[in-house]
Amino acid sequence: MSDATMIRSALFVDFDNIYLNFNNQDQDLAKAFATRPERWLRWLVESKPNVVVGGAVERRILIRRCYLNPSSFADFRPYFTKSAFEVIDCPPLTSRGKTSTDVHMVMDILETLHHYPSIDEFIILSGDADFTPVLIKLRKHDRRTSVLAAGYASPAYKASGDHVFDLDEFITAGIGFVELETEQQPLGSPATEANSPSIVQRIGARVHEVVQESGPVQAADLPRIFREFKEFGRDTNWLGFGTLRRLAVELVHASPKLVLIDDDPWKIGCAAPEVESAGAEPAETAEPGLDADTKQRMEEFIIETVRSSSVPVVLAKMAYLLGMKFGSRVSESQWYGSGSFKALLAHLNLPGVEISTLSSGFLFDRTIHEAPEEKMDSLQVKIHNITDTPLLPPEHYQILFRCLANEVNANGYSLNRTSKAVRDCCAEEGAAVARSHVNFVLLGLGHMRYRFQQGQEEAPLLAQKFYENVLNLCRSSQIFLSDEETASVRAWITGKP
Repeated sequence: MSDATMIRSALFVDFDNIYLNFNNQDQDLAKAFATRPERWLRWLVESKPNVVVGGAVERRILIRRCYLNPSSFADFRPYFTKSAFEVIDCPPLTSRGKTSTDVHMVMDILETLHHYPSIDEFIILSGDADFTPVLIKLRKHDRRTSVLAAGYASPAYKASGDHVFDLDEFITAGIGFVELETEQQPLGSPATEANSPSIVQRIGARVHEVVQESGPVQAADLPRIFREFKEFGRDTNWLGFGTLRRLAVELVHASPKLVLIDDDPWKIGCAAPEVESAGAEPAETAEPGLDADTKQRMEEFIIETVRSSSVPVVLAKMAYLLGMKFGSRVSESQWYGSGSFKALLAHLNLPGVEISTLSSGFLFDRTIHEAPEEKMDSLQVKIHNITDTPLLPPEHYQILFRCLANEVNANGYSLNRTSKAVRDCCAEEGAAVARSHVNFVLLGLGHMRYRFQQGQEEAPLLAQKFYENVLNLCRSSQIFLSDEETASVRAWITGKP
């Protein structure tokens, strides 16, 4: 890299690919992407490049190119030229509307590689797997790559990039597409005793005990704790707060020691105490980054914790324990500049400790624990590993589709609002379904050209359409299924043999 404090980037936008994928999910989202390039461009500039742990760098996007079909999207050109993009016209070349966008982009990327040696990073906004070879080429030339895929992108494509932008963060923080969520009034009239501060505080105290003992509690596990109290029941409508999420917010407000952790899935945990690592400077004066001593102590702590546990350690619990041991600096520094706990783990030396591929995430040692994946159906694990299909148990898939049908029938469909509502509905029914799981299903249905219709959705049809999408993913990933395996996948996704 030419400058330790700056990363020079080139941005290539496959407009048709991103726009059409967004449009399949939400027309307003697609329009926001196409008419607000200056906003998400600013977000890209201000986003901390994922270069080194704790590296304080600035991103400058020196080359900006947008490739679009002028026959269909000419109206959006002025928005990009206003944001200093070079707009390259890629008109249809065949009767089926096929454009030359991918060829133009590949040639321009390779030209930039050879004629602009100062460019450190190539940013590609496209989910087209055809760009996989060029990403591999860039890596051979020691150039960093960052990619964004609006729809389904093959694991090989994502693995070829050094960094994959979080789609949800790009939509909300980048594009600024945030829907206002109206707080509905609680349904029904709960008893005064059930809605009084005393029961909320007592439940909060109990949740705090569980968190101290076992780490953060996922949303899906909260109802189990609530049922320990006689005041809580199905007829109390979440103690009068209407939803599990709103009740959780009230618990946090009533219990200062608790915090709502908006991970995926969300959970309740304890606020980390303001402690400092031995021999370290105070958090407000310490230099950013992970120093060698802290890194070694963190590695030793993780290895010791995993090996002393009789079962694989959930990632969320390990993250919580690290926060308790190393203090508030962990969260304040965004995991020492890496952005997430998983990203930090990739920079640590943890001999013998593995991370499971299950979406919920575990740390384990094969000499002590059985790998979490080995307890799952091998075909399901294989499909999950290769296509990213959520590794949910069949009963959780059924809950997801039922919640999705009910939500769309009641409130219509909108990507952000629907995914949040379905996630919370699944949690209320005790299913640990993350928002990323819901988004994967929604994107899969969009890929099948499925159109939601308020008041007409049925869970079995949604399950069938997503099952067909999973089969398509298997075929495109060269997973060839026998008739018996196909029936097994159908039972997994739809619950029907």
